[in-house]
Amino acid sequence: MTDVKKMMDILERDYAKNHQGREYDLNTVKQAFLKYLQGGHKYLVEGDTIFVAKEQSPGVAEFHAFHGGDAAELIRNTNQMLYDLPPQFQFAVTYYDDPRLNQYASYSKYPATVQQINGGVDRTYEMRFDLRSK
Repeated sequence: MTDVKKMMDILERDYAKNHQGREYDLNTVKQAFLKYLQGGHKYLVEGDTIFVAKEQSPGVAEFHAFHGGDAAELIRNTNQMLYDLPPQFQFAVTYYDDPRLNQYASYSKYPATVQQINGGVDRTYEMRFDLRSK
């Protein structure tokens, strides 16, 4: 499977698994992915996960995940992506709405904190990872 086909497959599975019942469709998810890339985010495909990441502020990477597999694989892929971030990043942060993701912080190889921020759509929670021990 080509990279583009694999990424479209992951986006479709991510939508089916994580976005059903929301006010948008699969095209909106694909457009969001493209918007991240147009906004300067870099992407990395790790297993069944597409990560998009960008420097949020000096030393801090903001990332988002599109995931088509199970929770264990998402945790494993996230740990690998955090490890692979360039050493200039001492912290990584992600934002999301689903409170079920809060438990994933306890499975991180890096110290992680979760806080409710109510920052709008897709920004109800913030999960921050401390990468200084890498």
